Amino acid sequence: MMRRLLHTSWISLLALVLLVVGASYYIGWTAGGLQRLVSLSNRRLGHVTLQISGARGTLHGGVHIDQLVVDHPRVHIVATNLDGRVALLPLLWQTIRVAHLQIGGVQIHVLPHPAQSGAVWQPHFLIGLLNIQAEDLAVEHAELISPSGVRLVADRLHAVAQVGTKEIRVFDSSMLYAGFDVRSTGTVRAATPIQLQGGTRLSMDAPGQPSWLANAQFEGDLDRLVISGALLAPFIADFQGDARALSGEWHWQGESQVRDFDLRAWGLGGALGVVHGTLQLAGDRNGFGAQGTLDPPGLSAGPLAVNFAGKYAAHVLEVSRLNFLHRASGAQLSAAGQVGIVTGGPRLDLHGEWRQLRWPLEDADANVRSAAGAYTLSGLKPYALSASGALQVLATPAIRFRTAGQLPSCQLVLLEHLWQISDVRCACARCEFALGLHRHLESRPMPVFLPRRLRARHVSDADDR
Repeated sequence: MMRRLLHTSWISLLALVLLVVGASYYIGWTAGGLQRLVSLSNRRLGHVTLQISGARGTLHGGVHIDQLVVDHPRVHIVATNLDGRVALLPLLWQTIRVAHLQIGGVQIHVLPHPAQSGAVWQPHFLIGLLNIQAEDLAVEHAELISPSGVRLVADRLHAVAQVGTKEIRVFDSSMLYAGFDVRSTGTVRAATPIQLQGGTRLSMDAPGQPSWLANAQFEGDLDRLVISGALLAPFIADFQGDARALSGEWHWQGESQVRDFDLRAWGLGGALGVVHGTLQLAGDRNGFGAQGTLDPPGLSAGPLAVNFAGKYAAHVLEVSRLNFLHRASGAQLSAAGQVGIVTGGPRLDLHGEWRQLRWPLEDADANVRSAAGAYTLSGLKPYALSASGALQVLATPAIRFRTAGQLPSCQLVLLEHLWQISDVRCACARCEFALGLHRHLESRPMPVFLPRRLRARHVSDADDR
C-alpha cells in the first residue's frame, strides 16, 4: 500500500512538472500562447485595467504590441508600437526580467487624487513579491501630463531600472529634453506624496555655440523637492532652491551665485570683464525670472540691478523683460525680444531703450550724457545695430542723432550716422570703434571724451578710396 502511494505521488509530481513545462512552453514559445495570455490580461485586475491590442510573436522570441492602455485611479498610460523580449525563467521567482523593450511613443497622464472611499489606500507600485527588471528600455517619444494640464515632452529615452512593490530604482537613464541631453540616476518611493532622491547631469553642444554643462542633486517629495546644483559651462554659477507642487501647479525658486560670466564665451569680447553677482530665481509653467545684482568689473562703475523675465522653448529664449539699473547715476537700459540658439549664433532679435545714460557711469561730472534713446540689435554676427536718441557732449546743447551699423566681436562699425543741431544736419559715412582699454575717443579733427574701454577712428570717403 505504501509502495503504491509512493508511486502515485511520484507519478503525480512528474505529471505536475510536465504540465508546468508544457504550459510554460505554450505561453512562452508559441504564438497561440501569447494570444491566450493577452486574452486573460485584457480585463480589470484590482485597481488596474489593461487593454492590449495588436499583439503578435512570442514572449521568448520577441513580441510586438500595437497599443497598450493602462487605466488606474491615479494615472492613465497609452503606449504604442512596443517591441520587447521577456526572460521566462525568472518568472519562477516572481521576477519579470525585460531583456529589451522599445516603445515608439508613450503618454502618461497623472490624474487628480480621487475621492477617498472605503479602506485607506496604501501606496505601492506592484503587488506581493513581484518585481520588474528593465535591462534595456528605450522610448522614442514621451509625454507627461500633470493633473493641471502642464505637458513635459522628451525624446530618445533610455533607462535601466528595477520596479519593486514600494520602490523604483533608476540605475541609469538618458533623454533629450528642450535641446539638452539629460542623464539621471535615483530612487522613487511609494508614499503620499511620492518621494524622490537622486542626481542629474545636463549638457548641450551646438555648432558655433559654447557648450553647456550642469549638475544637480535633488531630494524630497512631490510637494517639496530640494534642489542644489552647479552650472559648470559656459560660465560658473551655484544654485540652491526647491520645486513645489510637482503634481499640480508646479513652480520653483532659489538663489544663484554667479561667479564667472564672460561674454567672450559667445565671442562678444571682454569689455565687461568677468561678471559676478547674486540673483534670486523663480519659474513656473509660464516661464522664469531673475532679480538681483551683477557687477561687471570692466565698467568700473559698481554693481547693476538686474530684472529679467522670459521663457525658453524650441531653442529660443523669449525675453519679455530685461532691465539694468545703475542706482548711483540713475542710468537704465532695457531689452526685449528673442535670442535664438542656432549654428553660428546666437541669433538676436532685440529692441530696447536707455534713459539717463552718462559716461563714465560713476562720474557725476561725466562729459557724455544721453537723456533717452532707443536701439535694435538683430541677426547673426556681425549684428546689425540701429540707434537714435539725444546726446550731450561737455556743456554743448543736446543734439539728436540716428545711426546704423554693425557690432562684430570687439568692434563697432557705424555705416552711417546723422546728427542734428537745431535745424542743421550733419551726416557721416563710416566710423569704426574698437573696444579697447582706453578712456577717450581719438578722432579727427577734435578729441571727444567717450566711454572707457572705447576707441574710435573716423574713416572719411578719401580713406575708403
